[in-house]
Amino acid sequence: MFSKIKQLLQPFLRRPSRYAFFEVGFHGDQHLVQFVHLILRKCPFFLETGTNVASTLAYVARTHPDVECFSCEPNPIAYRHAKNNVAKYRNATVYNCTSAEFIAILRGQLQRLFDSCPFCLLDAHGDEGEWPLFDELAFITSSFRSGYVLIDDFQVPGMPWFRYDVYKQVPCSFDVIRASLDPRHSYRLYYPCYGETTSSHHPLVGWGLLDFGNNEPLPIDFSLRGQLTEVVI
Repeated sequence: MFSKIKQLLQPFLRRPSRYAFFEVGFHGDQHLVQFVHLILRKCPFFLETGTNVASTLAYVARTHPDVECFSCEPNPIAYRHAKNNVAKYRNATVYNCTSAEFIAILRGQLQRLFDSCPFCLLDAHGDEGEWPLFDELAFITSSFRSGYVLIDDFQVPGMPWFRYDVYKQVPCSFDVIRASLDPRHSYRLYYPCYGETTSSHHPLVGWGLLDFGNNEPLPIDFSLRGQLTEVVI
């Protein structure tokens, strides 16, 4: 009887804690990590919404010490972990606040950033029933002349093995977020098109990367060719 119960509980026992910290950010997806490094070489700062314990924030701060990194986390326990995990990086700052409050901080205290091209990771999930993604996209695409926006938990068309978020039966997809984008810009959208799991700690998670206000397309490394799909919008 005990062995049967243990067998039933095994998948849950193997599931990492919400507060587990990982040395490699971006879910440990090596194709995505390689793509991110390519973009971060072009950006002076990194903005993230919803850092949890700051695995990705710490990873960016460590691997790109010349990039200023800013993030937020409303959960007080996760924030304490995040604060400790980035304490040794002088280029990383994390705020104990929601995504909406973080946007207010950017508008009020960090306006100097608006003259630069940011790399943004939108990862605020709205656990309490709110979905801040629309406001985040509207703010970023209307406030910056150019930028790169990585949307996490995004639906990848035609590739159902990538996990994605659904809020109130609405999928996190481009068709849903399109209306939030500032129409003054033209956009390139990059999706993954690989099938292998390269992370040691996480299944495949969908993502989409928006490139706006930049005249030239990203120079894709040879090793990434065939791993990405580009759509001009």
